[in-house]
Amino acid sequence: MILIDAVRGLLHRIVSVPLLLLFAAPLYASEAPVVSKPVTETARTTLNNDPVAAGNLLQMTVALMFVLAMIVAAAWMMRRFGGWHASHDGSMRVVGGLSVGNRERVVLIEVGEEQLLLGVAPGRVEMLHRLEKPIAAKERVSENSFAEKLGAALQQVKKR
Repeated sequence: MILIDAVRGLLHRIVSVPLLLLFAAPLYASEAPVVSKPVTETARTTLNNDPVAAGNLLQMTVALMFVLAMIVAAAWMMRRFGGWHASHDGSMRVVGGLSVGNRERVVLIEVGEEQLLLGVAPGRVEMLHRLEKPIAAKERVSENSFAEKLGAALQQVKKR
């Protein structure tokens, strides 16, 4: 939640300046002195390539909003789907879990050959039970895996 509030505040600060420039640019352009000479083709090209032009600022703002949205989406996905795991050698793994409250969970973990039932709450982890007979975990179906779906979609695109 703190990350989302920080990103929201940063987004507000980053977006407010380009928006101010976006709306101030036409006002600044209207205060420019009137040139009595006819405008040549080179001058028109120079005016169209102005980096402070409203179209360029709008494009930059939209691109910035897209990048920030991607960062927020990546942070949410990492939080939602688990992120990195501390044990990569397979000696410890989460067999299953169940949410029992707003911020409380019951988690079954396997450490070596033992299985432990843990109660997890903010600031507290407590062992509820040590299982005498391990529960066999159901293997996930690989077709539901995101990696499998992404690989299949990429193969279809390559075939075209």
